[in-house]
Amino acid sequence: MKNNSHKIDHALLNAWMDNELDSDEYAMFDDHLKECPACRKEVMSHGQISSLITKNIEQAAENTNFGPMNQRLFDALEKRNKPWWIRLARFMGTGKVLIPAGTLAAVVLVFFFSMQPAASISGPSALVSSVSGDYASVMIMETPNEQQTIIWIQETASIDNKDHKG
Repeated sequence: MKNNSHKIDHALLNAWMDNELDSDEYAMFDDHLKECPACRKEVMSHGQISSLITKNIEQAAENTNFGPMNQRLFDALEKRNKPWWIRLARFMGTGKVLIPAGTLAAVVLVFFFSMQPAASISGPSALVSSVSGDYASVMIMETPNEQQTIIWIQETASIDNKDHKG
C-alpha cells in the first residue's frame, strides 16, 4: 500500500470512515494514510461530501414541521390500542353502516310481516245445523278454536226436471 500509484480500495475506505473495521485493520489503514497522499486525498473528499450531506440533512430537519406527522402517527397508534368493539361502535356511529343496516332491517321486517299466512282453519269443523230441500242444501259449521262460522250452500241441478214432470 506504500506505492502512490495503487488502486484505492473504496470498500476498505468506506469501512474505515464508518468505523466498521476491527482495531488491527483500523490501525493498519491509519498507518497507510500517513504514507499515501492519494488515499488521504480520497478521505478528505469523502469527508467533505459527508459533511455537506450532513449539513443539508440537519438544515432540512430544522426547517421541517414534524408536528402534523407526529399527530397522525399518535392518532393511528391510539386507534390500534383501543378494543375492537369500541372501534366498531365508532364506525357504526358514523352513519356509514347504521343507516343502510336500519333500512335493510325495516325492509326485512315489512317483508316478513306482510307474508304472514291467512288464518287457517285448525281442527275439524263441528256441524251446527243442516237443512236439505228439493232445490238446495245448506250446512252451517263452526270451527272449535277460532269460533268461525261457515255457511255452505249447494244447489241441485234437477230443478228444471221436477217442474216439467207435472
